[in-house]
Amino acid sequence: MKKLSLIIVFLWIANIFCIAQSVVASSGAYHESSNATLSWTLGETITETNYGTKAILNQGVQQNYSFTIVKVYEKPETKVNINVFPNPTVDYVNISIENSNDQFEIAIFDLNGKMLISKKMNGAISSFDIKKFAESNYFLKISNQKGEIIKTYKIIKTHN
Repeated sequence: MKKLSLIIVFLWIANIFCIAQSVVASSGAYHESSNATLSWTLGETITETNYGTKAILNQGVQQNYSFTIVKVYEKPETKVNINVFPNPTVDYVNISIENSNDQFEIAIFDLNGKMLISKKMNGAISSFDIKKFAESNYFLKISNQKGEIIKTYKIIKTHN
């Protein structure tokens, strides 16, 4: 009888763990349209992947994504000569813009897309102090007065 009681308690506990699911999520949402419904949470692993002709669906309680930038639009017809140096760098990034008297906006972003520094520049040479930045990769974006991206550079910050 003691053995039977122990088995029943074990099965009852195992049943609770199989049925109950607890999710701690940093974000989530539910969307519904006439064609489909989508419910998602952010942070857990993927359990199954389905491939269609127009989409890939990763099923699971939450999704864990890693984003990679595959293309940055740049205005191709620019006649401006831009030099960014040194790269990799430890403390300063210098930008030299030749063949233009236009004003440019120079901005440095971290890998999450957060703008860290931004300033306007009229040709010549300008420097950015990045000594306090962590050792990592950053993006330097150069835009014209209309806000069009002229050129984007990957800046490698190394340690001292």
